[in-house]
Amino acid sequence: MTKLGFWVQPDTSPCSTRPGSSPNPMSTSCITRMSKDMSDEMARTQDGLQEAVQPIVDRVTQLSADESKTAAAVEGVSNDVAKIKLWISTVDEREIRHAR
Repeated sequence: MTKLGFWVQPDTSPCSTRPGSSPNPMSTSCITRMSKDMSDEMARTQDGLQEAVQPIVDRVTQLSADESKTAAAVEGVSNDVAKIKLWISTVDEREIRHAR
């Protein structure tokens, strides 16, 4: 049975508060049982969330690594372009001097 997209266990607890039920929902055993049930449900939810989120985390990590590599490559290309511009300006100056 689902409710708002989450799995809801049928109420089989001996701590039921339905009319006609005899157990006391405020007894220590009922509170302990409800606490364990809630803890188990939270663990299942956390596991499910981790399973759903992990591929996204992996992809973002990969993109960050790719971005670092890309940034390094762009910086290298920029340095190469700067060297080429310097070489061209040096050649132009030599040719201008030679033409005089």
